[in-house]
Amino acid sequence: MNKTGLALCLVVASFACRSSAPSPAPANAPAAIVATPDAQPAPAPDVTPAPDVTAAVDAPQEAPRTVTAQERFLRALVAGELPANTTVVDPAWGVTRVMFLEAPPSGEGSERMETHRDCGANVAGGATVRDVIRQALSQADRLENITCDASSCVVGGMEYAPTWYVRFRAGDGGTPTIESVVSVSESLMSEAWQARARTYIDRALTAQRTRRCGAR
Repeated sequence: MNKTGLALCLVVASFACRSSAPSPAPANAPAAIVATPDAQPAPAPDVTPAPDVTAAVDAPQEAPRTVTAQERFLRALVAGELPANTTVVDPAWGVTRVMFLEAPPSGEGSERMETHRDCGANVAGGATVRDVIRQALSQADRLENITCDASSCVVGGMEYAPTWYVRFRAGDGGTPTIESVVSVSESLMSEAWQARARTYIDRALTAQRTRRCGAR
């Protein structure tokens, strides 16, 4: 091959190499845009709130109310459940019923200040005082307010509902008998009123404690 032919082959080969190489992208060509699906927020987890046990744990537990022998005695009297030979009132001393009550809210009537002493064999059966005790216990259940100890039971009152005091005397063998039943208006009453009430009630009860039935 002569020099002219060799030069021609080199020119053809160089052209073929340049034409097969990819053309570089222009410097200012826009970047390719790839379509992607819209991002969806992750679903909220299904969480069940834990029960609030704090209140149940921290809440004070109310202790059951203790029912004394004196309260059971009064409730059995009203219900007619005492044994037939039970002495409710000592016939030698009787029972004193005292009232010191404000005027009713209706305006009809006035203050009631009364003292009754019941003596005799009929009183010993409790028939005379049963209705009075029933009134006291009915109020105790309605207001959920009664406290008793060895010597008395007290039923708390409110406006136009008197406070009840049932006092006991130790009978034979330690069995309690009812000595007195007092109903007195105390709630929202003035100090002067309460002082008058105490004087009246103390005088009535002292007379009973110092004098047997029938004594003069």
